[in-house]
Amino acid sequence: MDLFDDFEMKPITPGLGFHKRKATEEEIIEEVKREIPKASANQAMGEEQELQELMSALDRVSTSLAGSMVESTQEKNNPQVSIESDIEIIQPLPRKSMHGEFASVSRVEPPSLGRNMPPIIEDTPVVPLQKEKIPNIQRPNKVYTPKKVSAGTRRGAADSPVNDLKPAVFSFSSALLDMMVVLAMSLLFLITLLLVTGVKLAMVFKGLQSDLMTQISMGMLYVAVLQLYVIVSRSFFGKTLGEWTFDYQMGDSEQIKSAIYPILVLWRSILIVVTGVVTLPLLSLIFRKDIASYLTGLQFYKKQ
Repeated sequence: MDLFDDFEMKPITPGLGFHKRKATEEEIIEEVKREIPKASANQAMGEEQELQELMSALDRVSTSLAGSMVESTQEKNNPQVSIESDIEIIQPLPRKSMHGEFASVSRVEPPSLGRNMPPIIEDTPVVPLQKEKIPNIQRPNKVYTPKKVSAGTRRGAADSPVNDLKPAVFSFSSALLDMMVVLAMSLLFLITLLLVTGVKLAMVFKGLQSDLMTQISMGMLYVAVLQLYVIVSRSFFGKTLGEWTFDYQMGDSEQIKSAIYPILVLWRSILIVVTGVVTLPLLSLIFRKDIASYLTGLQFYKKQ
């Protein structure tokens, strides 16, 4: 046998040595079953011991608290003063009187409830101020501003604003427009007359070329319509259609409003017809003055 050969030391008995005998599964289970009730019993005993220790600690604390409370009540009821045998009486140091130093200081007393109290302010309802009318003061009147007349419109003699009037002699434009209006009205009257008499219009035109009486009758019809047109228009409106169109009028505003104005218009119209209709207008153009105004009192005016 070689010295270096491996060898194994085995114990004499099975319970000794380095190697332990391997327990079987059945033995392990039985051992566990034996240990479980021991552990539960030990645990229950440990909990009971902890509870007992807590209860004993609480008892000790309660007893100590009760004793301290009893001692404190006894001390309050029966105070004891410890008197020492060796008490030394020492004379105090001299002190200055404090009355002189604080004599000048006035003592501040708290305010009493019944003296020098501020007045109580009660809440009174606020009455709104009323605006009083100041006598002898008038409101300013509104300033009247005349409305502007749009272009292309005309006013009548009654509501026309006061304008400056300038004396005029004659107006060809207004006379031409009035002649056209009178001619149209004369034709209307002629047609009405022919319908009433039953005379044909063609025969009237033939008679105007050769018959003197027909010419005179037509002239008289035209003059009659002219007088009717001028007198009616000037009496009611102060001007004819031509004069209204070109801002002319017969007489001033005071004469137009007077009661004798239609009589003056009639007298002027008759005077012009008697003098030959065109005589006085031609003389007025020559002398640059309205000659008919000196005879009738009605002046021909132009609005500025």
